[in-house]
Amino acid sequence: MKPFASASLAEAGVFAVRQTLRRIIREFEDDPNTAVRQTIDAETKKRAIDVDLIADREFATQFRHYDGGRYAGVIVTGEERPGDSLNGPFGTYVLVDALDGSDLAERGLANWCSAVVFFEVTGSTAKIRAAVVGMPPNHIYFATDDDPRVRVYRNLPDLEGQILANLALDPEEVTGLPSERTLSDGSLYFYGQKVSRLLEIARRPLLGQVGNQEFENLRIYNLGGIPMLVRMCDHQIKRARGVDAVFELSGQRPYDVVPGLFFALKLGATVLDLAHPQPTPIKIADLEHALLQPRGVQLRYLAAAHERLANELFPILRPQD
Repeated sequence: MKPFASASLAEAGVFAVRQTLRRIIREFEDDPNTAVRQTIDAETKKRAIDVDLIADREFATQFRHYDGGRYAGVIVTGEERPGDSLNGPFGTYVLVDALDGSDLAERGLANWCSAVVFFEVTGSTAKIRAAVVGMPPNHIYFATDDDPRVRVYRNLPDLEGQILANLALDPEEVTGLPSERTLSDGSLYFYGQKVSRLLEIARRPLLGQVGNQEFENLRIYNLGGIPMLVRMCDHQIKRARGVDAVFELSGQRPYDVVPGLFFALKLGATVLDLAHPQPTPIKIADLEHALLQPRGVQLRYLAAAHERLANELFPILRPQD
């Protein structure tokens, strides 16, 4: 099968993610008690809530049937799908987390998204072709390997039965990273809802280093992952404070972070590997390598809007000797 153009994959992804957002919101509106019902997936044997599985299947159905089934040969894999490795040494894949942040969605908090990344596998290498992230209620971000921009359809309407390329809809270019701030005046974000993740923070020098009056304007929020990476990239109100850095200490699977880091790297953010004792950049090639083991790799990272803040943060996010 001849590879699809990156823009073509992004178009199909935008369509399917938009329709998946619609389905998730409808599930919560129509029957929230059923949407949050705990279940064990018969295929993966993984505990989930009903709307996780519904969202995953909605994306796969919408994507495979888009434009007359043109993309049916693309292999859909992801968090809610069985298996620890890819199906073979060659092919086009889409890695899906159709409801990233389901624990927050369940509690009525809006820091969730639908995220996918398309990549080509040839032998032992992977190449990212496109990434798409849908933020509720209907904002769809996307980027491709052959275009330096990150773009967004804001308030994208319901696309049922439509072909996106045939509509007179122009995406905006994403506005970019927030202005540079020092650590003492920054806003930091990490995924910290679980006690184990809070304990990870307590083991690092960060809190001890910032416990004096110099850092009274520093803000630390326990929200992280792809939604906060997208918000870091799309700082719309220039005079407002934004998302200055997002970090992850415990590790996230590729489906929980690669689309957001792909956007951040496109826009010039500094991304460092917190698994290394010295500041080591994470590059797009590293994300591609991680995609070869979508459930076997855990990424520990610091993504900062500017290099100086990354350099301030890195030593106090590493474990104490």
